[in-house]
Amino acid sequence: MNKYKLLFWSFFLILVIFLIPQTTIAQSFNDNSYGNFFSAISKNISGETITVAKDTIIEDNFVRYGENITIDGDIQGDVIVAASKNLIINGKISGDILAIAETIQINGPVIGNVRIIGNDVTITSSIAKNINVVSNKTTITN
Repeated sequence: MNKYKLLFWSFFLILVIFLIPQTTIAQSFNDNSYGNFFSAISKNISGETITVAKDTIIEDNFVRYGENITIDGDIQGDVIVAASKNLIINGKISGDILAIAETIQINGPVIGNVRIIGNDVTITSSIAKNINVVSNKTTITN
């Protein structure tokens, strides 16, 4: 299996993990707003906060899910994450970013592609390849 198929299926699996308790999600959808979607998936995540410290270098792919995820260190691979509230990336990402979160901030350089879904997305750094965003509000500055 090539790298991109593995990344696709990894990201798909993360999404499925959040959507398995369909009764919770179905009860939370009164309208088709992003807010209800993120409140639905946040019910399925314990209050876990994941932080990669500033001086940390991860020489592999970073695959995680939690309530809040902050990456201040460098990732020398792909970032595949799902956060029910906030995703903040300040460090350098040498691969692609595949992410879903209510609020996403990308402040560090990304060497690969960025494919993200969020309610409020802010990108203030350089992205070497493509950017694909699905959001209510997107701000891109460089």
